[in-house]
Amino acid sequence: MLPALEALDHAAITAWLKETDEHVLEALWARADEVRRVHVGDEVHLRGLVEITNYCVRQCAYCGIAACAGPLPRYRMTHDEILACARQGRDLGFGTIVLQGGEDPGTTGAFVDGVVRAIKDETGAAITLSLGEPGQTATSCDSRPPIRISTAASIRACPARCRTASAS
Repeated sequence: MLPALEALDHAAITAWLKETDEHVLEALWARADEVRRVHVGDEVHLRGLVEITNYCVRQCAYCGIAACAGPLPRYRMTHDEILACARQGRDLGFGTIVLQGGEDPGTTGAFVDGVVRAIKDETGAAITLSLGEPGQTATSCDSRPPIRISTAASIRACPARCRTASAS
């Protein structure tokens, strides 16, 4: 018998992670599958990722597009290029378009707003934004407010752009 999910404390989680008995693990996997089915169903939701810029003012050591990444050919997609990718994503059956990029001062709130509105108007897809690090502070920040965009049934906020290095 598996313990209720709410009853899993640190010791119980550790015990599950160390479990090697295939029969016991089968019961755990069956319970996990049941929970998944109840909460998200059996559908697969496809998301299309569009990396709209690789400019970034951040110095994140783990990231390949960080400002300190050395000589790297930089790009910033145009409105039309992004929209063409979103159309292709729709045609391939993606229900969500993810617009992702570095924290790029050249990708303004007005630009993102126009792109998102065009994608919504033309494709009806849900949109997720990943264009910076929310809640992070930098040496100097511009005064633009966060971008607020309605996507499907939820509202997501894109962080205000902060500058720690120059990007062109």
